[in-house]
Amino acid sequence: MKLKTLSRFAVLLSLLLTGLPAVADDSFPSQPLTMLIGFNPGGSTDVQGRVLAEVLAEQLGQPVNIIHHPGAGGGAAAAMLASSTDQGYIFQYGLSLPFTFAPLASPASYELNSFRYVAGITLDQAAIVTGPDKPFKTWQELIDHAKANPGLIYATQNIQDRFIINRIAKLEGLTLRIVPTTGGAGMAPLIVSGDADFAFSGGTHSAYTDSGQMHVLASLADERLVYYPEAPTLRELGYDVSMHAVRVVAVPADTPDDHVKVLAEALEAVTRDPRFIQVTEERIKMPVVFMNSDELDALFTSQVEEYKQLVEDSNE
Repeated sequence: MKLKTLSRFAVLLSLLLTGLPAVADDSFPSQPLTMLIGFNPGGSTDVQGRVLAEVLAEQLGQPVNIIHHPGAGGGAAAAMLASSTDQGYIFQYGLSLPFTFAPLASPASYELNSFRYVAGITLDQAAIVTGPDKPFKTWQELIDHAKANPGLIYATQNIQDRFIINRIAKLEGLTLRIVPTTGGAGMAPLIVSGDADFAFSGGTHSAYTDSGQMHVLASLADERLVYYPEAPTLRELGYDVSMHAVRVVAVPADTPDDHVKVLAEALEAVTRDPRFIQVTEERIKMPVVFMNSDELDALFTSQVEEYKQLVEDSNE
């Protein structure tokens, strides 16, 4: 199957056309599908998403086109998906954070139940990273250096990592300069060049750590990162926060059960495909999993309560 990447403008046109009657499909899918990725090309979600689209197309018997719609750490794509009436023909792939955290932190046109969560297929391995020439290689060395040198530059990718770093800065008495990026492809040059002192990475760091161009300072997950076990978690470092994200496929809330079932079965097959396993576990260094919709609903409901407390604490 041919994989075709469309421009951001094409998705706007596509969604404008969703007012047309849906194709009557006794055997979903009966037409090509579109995968929304909420980041620019070149980051870990894009690298993995391209292979996902290829394998998923084979499983479903229809092309899976990719549209990149960056903004708000995946939140812009989620807002677009929430307004779609394509019932599973357009879906989003990426971090769960735009669904669980973003609507709590800032005004949004959607909420957690605006979507159905078809499956989780990867445990995200978010980290705080630094570059090759900085005078710190551990978290404590970073904190000490930041206290002695106010104004260190932190590169952010989404609302939640900004909340977390601002909370840490408040607890530690740090003065930081926060620089926004639209994904790992925007973060990486800043870290490698030294223009940013440290940064959030959702997985892009895996392409740079073996060469020494990036160094992992801390895990943002609930546990230590599978491929970087030497980096402590933020909880181990004394901060009562984490960023346990799952890479999920989400569809609009009105997507029929049979469409969701077909997508879920195809995604479960994807997690067993050697190509998907290779790009996920060897290239971007994240564990492949399969979490069904019931497991995701329970996890996300619990996380929303935790994130509500994080937002309240940050506003005090």
